[in-house]
Amino acid sequence: MIQRKRILQQSGIFLKQNPGEAHLTIDELREMAASIDANVFMSKVSRYVGNIAGTNAYWNRVREELKAIITSVGAPTLFFTFSSADMHWPELHALFKADRY
Repeated sequence: MIQRKRILQQSGIFLKQNPGEAHLTIDELREMAASIDANVFMSKVSRYVGNIAGTNAYWNRVREELKAIITSVGAPTLFFTFSSADMHWPELHALFKADRY
């Protein structure tokens, strides 16, 4: 529901800023998608859906932000430790007691 509201808001903003596209019918949109000028129209639209989670434009924006963070801060690091707090692990203690011969 939230995503639908967001899409409606973004489409309203797009139509206010691009009144020439407000009159397009579904058939005209299909023709534009099949034509050579499809990239121009789609690039306009993708700028407006870039903040709607799940869209390609959103993930492209997130990827570019991540690249910028890596460039400015550096590559992320990850540290794993497989040591356990064996003195504070009652389940492990129970297994040791059950294993006595």
